[in-house]
Amino acid sequence: FHSVTGLHCAGCGATRCVGALVHGNIEQAFDYNPLFLVLLPYLTFAVCGVIFESWTKKRMPFMRLPSWLVKVLIVVLFFYSIARNIGVYPFTLLAPHEI
Repeated sequence: FHSVTGLHCAGCGATRCVGALVHGNIEQAFDYNPLFLVLLPYLTFAVCGVIFESWTKKRMPFMRLPSWLVKVLIVVLFFYSIARNIGVYPFTLLAPHEI
């Protein structure tokens, strides 16, 4: 997306964020994609739930998110994508960058 449009999407830097986490560099991971780092525990839990459900064929009732929370997350991702493309400080800190 970035190479075609020159803009950063909400997921830009997520792979580099995970790579920095694997190497134990939390500060660099945060600079690559702060929202992804904040949401990573929830994403990990969701992936584990999907794996559990696919292996056991049983639904995990507590895995359901309220519809309002899903809508809020979509709105946050939308505005986060816009904010990280504003070329004015402090918004420039949201774009993936090296420290």
